[in-house]
Amino acid sequence: MPDRPATPAARTEPAPAPAPRPAPTPAPMPTTEQSWKSLFDHWPEDLARRGIVVNNQNEAMPFKGFMTRPDMIVLERQNPDSLGARFILLRYDTIVAIKLIDPLKADAFTPFGFKGKLSM
Repeated sequence: MPDRPATPAARTEPAPAPAPRPAPTPAPMPTTEQSWKSLFDHWPEDLARRGIVVNNQNEAMPFKGFMTRPDMIVLERQNPDSLGARFILLRYDTIVAIKLIDPLKADAFTPFGFKGKLSM
């Protein structure tokens, strides 16, 4: 029998590397509307329910109390406005800022979810 060339050994390919896992996606940031709603819904009992709401028309609306519902808030005014209105019904998505008029310490903001320190 003539010498036959040796059969090359079967090549074994390395197993493919597992597909990389996608990085976990961070939780979506709440919308501005959700943030304001959450702030009013979780207002601490020991914090006076008064302040000033600024809307997207740059109107400052002082309030001494409020009531919430899923899509809007009712602000109670201390004094009637120039047209005699004592209550304001406002959608959360029109709120730009809330100003608190009482002297507060940093602890007052932790129920709202804030972390860190203030200079006080």
